[in-house]
Amino acid sequence: EYVITEVEGVVYPNRILREAGYLALENKEGREYLQPGDSRAWALVDHQFAHVFVKSEDDIAAVSELFRGQPGISEVLVGPERSKVGLDHPRSGEIVLISDPDKWLAYYWWLDDARAPEFATTVDIHRKPGYDPVELFINMPEKNTPLDASLVRGTHGYPADSPERYGVLIGSDSSVLLNDNDELKDTDVAGMVYRNFGIDA
Repeated sequence: EYVITEVEGVVYPNRILREAGYLALENKEGREYLQPGDSRAWALVDHQFAHVFVKSEDDIAAVSELFRGQPGISEVLVGPERSKVGLDHPRSGEIVLISDPDKWLAYYWWLDDARAPEFATTVDIHRKPGYDPVELFINMPEKNTPLDASLVRGTHGYPADSPERYGVLIGSDSSVLLNDNDELKDTDVAGMVYRNFGIDA
């Protein structure tokens, strides 16, 4: 399980990339659709982290500078710096963003809600580039998700050193039990699951 921490605001990495000219969009019937393959850079968000995928190595420095000092962004990790949070691997974005502790990151790229893609107001984990907690505020009679990211007042993922952040690991395999003084990182859990099922990671 994981811990929910309070937040008081939201940051939109894809809007920042859009305004800087890195995002590629397709307009269909008055709505805007992200085109990741055609974008020079785009962000996949997950609560208080974001992977920024940058097509050309020549753009990495400029994109990282775009986010440094950006309100609501605490850290901008590039290349080997990503190992600080266990994300220096080929499937990570070239840049990893970490929000301020009281902020979270939303995937929105449109500047006008009337131009949001139709799936933005639905529960759709496949077409949204990242987790969308606003789906939790769905209006059930209309089966409609609002486009107000400020509704979200809790998230998880940061700060890593906060004692309030510690989660709970539950399982039936006693071989993974820890002593009182042992510490387990989030990135250790996958290896434990692999070992439990006899899979080579």
